[in-house]
Amino acid sequence: GQRLGAPSTVLRGIPKGVTHNGGRIAFGPDGMLYIGTGETGDRGLAQDRKSLAGKILRVNPDGTPARGNPDPDSPVWSWGHRNVQ
Repeated sequence: GQRLGAPSTVLRGIPKGVTHNGGRIAFGPDGMLYIGTGETGDRGLAQDRKSLAGKILRVNPDGTPARGNPDPDSPVWSWGHRNVQ
């Protein structure tokens, strides 16, 4: 049978807070990994394009930014979200 391998981190830098942590992850039909993050209760982070909080992130399965993202060097697909589910 098949077994799962050891877990590995594919993306670092997603902040956490007491509230609004988001946390849903799923592969899309394009094969990219989509990650919903909350703004951790700090609304300003959702608009801060350098923060990964309050965003929908779109990355390759290895965690690198996906081709076609608004900023080719960033995993951010969309921003300004309070608590993506």
